[in-house]
Amino acid sequence: MAPSPTFSEVAFACFLAYMLGSIPTAWLVGRSKGIDIFKVGSGQAGATNVWREVSRWHSAIVFFTDWGKGLGAMLVARAIGLHSEFLLIPAFFAVLAHWNCPWTKFRGGDGVSTLTGIGIGFAPHLISVPYALILVITLGWNKRLNHPALWGAAIGYLAIIAMAFVPWTRTSPIELAGFVGLGAAIIVHSIIFRRRRRKKVLLEALAKELAQEVAQDADEILDQPGKTFASEKVTAPDEGEASTVRNSRA
Repeated sequence: MAPSPTFSEVAFACFLAYMLGSIPTAWLVGRSKGIDIFKVGSGQAGATNVWREVSRWHSAIVFFTDWGKGLGAMLVARAIGLHSEFLLIPAFFAVLAHWNCPWTKFRGGDGVSTLTGIGIGFAPHLISVPYALILVITLGWNKRLNHPALWGAAIGYLAIIAMAFVPWTRTSPIELAGFVGLGAAIIVHSIIFRRRRRKKVLLEALAKELAQEVAQDADEILDQPGKTFASEKVTAPDEGEASTVRNSRA
């Protein structure tokens, strides 16, 4: 049995994993095409949003780069001396950096592509088949589902749980629980982000509509100089004042 890594080894692996995870691939790709990936589509810096808002080719670049971030974090951690369930610690930091990238004002993506790379480096014997399923769903149903990456992750991780019971995978309960828990965290994070974004869009639409109504009411008041509106207790300006207001608005 391999010896447990020291605290300094774990800390160093987490630092490097965070640095790798923080590379804002989708933001950089979108910026190269003059697109702010955070202001279009789903508002997330991920391969799916780049697929829809930039191009399939650029989406592939984002996917494989983010995949490499996760795989690189695991390979570096193994080189430092981490193994088995200890690898889950730097894996979390890589995903955390992808969620809240310090180079883009702590905005990021959902982390599905990064977790795919983490899985390859963490337990390739366990996740190869489920990840093939995730890829098929994400790419094949991209136009049929609102959130194909999210659906792919959910179905794929159910497959991972099933695969863990196959004897030749040799997966410990701690490794299974930790990895599936990380996948579940990504799904929950994605759901929360989308709810917040929908709320923000709704509030912006309501504010715009309210501003338009206020502007219309102001125009009506200016068009009726000298009239008192009892319900609002507002007296419209006289003709000279109304003309001055119109000119200033023009």
